[in-house]
Amino acid sequence: MYRAGLNQIEARYRCQSGRLTDLRVLQYAPQDHPTLRRQRLQIAGYQNRDGQIVQVSQVDTEIAGAESRVQLPKNSPCPDLLYPNYDDWGYAQIILDERSLNTLRHHIHAIDDNLLRTMLWSDLWNMVRNAKLPVTEYLQIL
Repeated sequence: MYRAGLNQIEARYRCQSGRLTDLRVLQYAPQDHPTLRRQRLQIAGYQNRDGQIVQVSQVDTEIAGAESRVQLPKNSPCPDLLYPNYDDWGYAQIILDERSLNTLRHHIHAIDDNLLRTMLWSDLWNMVRNAKLPVTEYLQIL
């Protein structure tokens, strides 16, 4: 935190037979401030259950460097939405994966957690600003 710049964080994961099998967190630093921070994060998984977005998993982890593998709790269900900065522990912008984006396209208003929903809107806008999400897709979510 003693150096300038805001990193970007992206979760990459795989599922098999309805279970989360691999989770990695990638961290990117801006070119003008190339510092990869050590950070504690909470990563939360959500599923769409009858139109409601329900939290189904949560793991606390520490990341360092460009890629960190996350130790998963046993039998973690495959999420429809995976959020790598639950409760805003990290100092970073979030890049959401395609599956999470698809869930948000149709169900962002079904998220009851006000902080999470606010952070997701902010992350979506940052993705537009950083050319990670077309503005037309952002407008479709509205």
